[in-house]
Amino acid sequence: MMGFRSFGRLFRANRGSTVLELALAIPIVMILFMGIFEFGRLFYARVTMQHAVAEAARFAVTGGTLDDDQGDSLTRAQSIVAVIQRQATALDIDVDQLSIDPSDGGGPSQVVTVSGNFSYDFVTPGIQDVFPDGEYTFTVSTSMKREGANLAARGSSLGESVNVVMTNGSTIGLASKGGAIATRITVTGGAPLIVEQSASTGYGGLSQVGNVGGTATGMDDLGLVDGQSVHTMEVFYTNDQITPFGSLMGVFVPSQLYERAVF
Repeated sequence: MMGFRSFGRLFRANRGSTVLELALAIPIVMILFMGIFEFGRLFYARVTMQHAVAEAARFAVTGGTLDDDQGDSLTRAQSIVAVIQRQATALDIDVDQLSIDPSDGGGPSQVVTVSGNFSYDFVTPGIQDVFPDGEYTFTVSTSMKREGANLAARGSSLGESVNVVMTNGSTIGLASKGGAIATRITVTGGAPLIVEQSASTGYGGLSQVGNVGGTATGMDDLGLVDGQSVHTMEVFYTNDQITPFGSLMGVFVPSQLYERAVF
């Protein structure tokens, strides 16, 4: 009998210690679980905000605008803000915490910076007490430059696009040794027709693509369809040879350089 009684006391003691260990472990496990939940939400908010700001910066460099829900045109700055809101619909974004520099969205060759501050509110007791007012504020920012010959294809005028090319080519004296021509082409009736063209100031050369009203050359391999529009940027440059390398080596070095891009 004594043996059975000892075994019973031992069993009850083990069961009591198991319950005590479980009671101590549950709060720790719950804290870990809620911590993972909270910081997972914080990570999601930060990644979402960063993505929204990056998309807004990409939109900003196109120079384009959007319409609101009623179909009315928004300003460029309002359009950039709208992109952030549409990309981060799950977040409660305070528009006053968004900033655009330059405030009008920037012009050709300018760097556009889109930034946003976001306050994340913790909901788990204990974790709330660690942060002032139970929230954590972070800032995300993306900067991009409006440049490149494809500006016309992204909303800028042909003249603006030409000016960007000429500005970027100033280090080689492009204005004095050549020029640039931007052309807009629309496929009509199966033919790529030139509908608009703009040349850099002072450049009197002819486009190798063609003239306004005519059919553009060199478009056959692009697979264009009716109604589609593309833009070309041609750059012309006079190459002044300063060494006799070409003559000595029997190598032909062209004096006129030409490059064309299609977007």
